[in-house]
Amino acid sequence: ICLETIKHVNNATIIRLFCCGGWICKQCSDARNAKEKEGGSDEMYRDKCPLCREEFTNKGDYKGLGTRALEHSNKGKAWAQAYIGTRYLNGIHDFSLDEKK
Repeated sequence: ICLETIKHVNNATIIRLFCCGGWICKQCSDARNAKEKEGGSDEMYRDKCPLCREEFTNKGDYKGLGTRALEHSNKGKAWAQAYIGTRYLNGIHDFSLDEKK
């Protein structure tokens, strides 16, 4: 991964890593995924975060992502608080919409 400074961070330019809360640029993520599909990546690093080496949450495992986001949110991470808030507000994935709030 490049670890270059991204001047305009948004959902179109980065991929958020819920395990450690870090992020990498989308181009590096796409290149890494393509290399894994071709079988070119080392088995030791396959399906693991390039920053913390923890195993990725399975795609479609919204409960797992929600749990990790809640952990970061409870630590005061603004990106995680926004993620959780958006899901509660819209009642999506494992977060139920609370009509009273």
